Amino acid sequence: MTRRLEASYKDAYAEGVEKGREEGKAQALLQYQEELNHKIDGFVEIVNEIQAQSGKLIEKNRHEIYSFVKQFTKWIILKEVNEKLYLETLLEKLILELNARKNLVIKVGKANFDKMPEVVQVVEARLGQLSNLRIEIGSEIQHPGILLESENGLIDGTLEGVFKNIDKIFEQVVKHE
Repeated sequence: MTRRLEASYKDAYAEGVEKGREEGKAQALLQYQEELNHKIDGFVEIVNEIQAQSGKLIEKNRHEIYSFVKQFTKWIILKEVNEKLYLETLLEKLILELNARKNLVIKVGKANFDKMPEVVQVVEARLGQLSNLRIEIGSEIQHPGILLESENGLIDGTLEGVFKNIDKIFEQVVKHE
């Protein structure tokens, strides 16, 4: 009877140990899953925060890049303009575009006013005589360029006008995004 009692005790003990292990494993697994879910939630929050910040940085940098490219473009235009040759070529193109060779008013900046008689001579040598021509100082013109008026209309060939167009182009690019 003692043997049977010992055998029953050993069987019950082994069964209890096995049951305890299984319950412990289940409880440990449940606790591990809860901790893992908590860590995953924290990780998701961090990733969402990083995404929000990176979106702001990208947006901020995009505008800075556009602004830099716009200013750099203007700077290159100013650096590359050889005033005398530029004015000769520009005046010729503007006259051809307006399709007018008489009753012209040429407005230039004060710095280029003295160069204009020579520029007009070169253009007349290429296109023919320009009649009833008047050259004026345009106070709004600071950079090399010409504002040409005729009976057929007005063309803004000033760098200020080019810069305004560049600004409009970049404004449209920024609005599209």
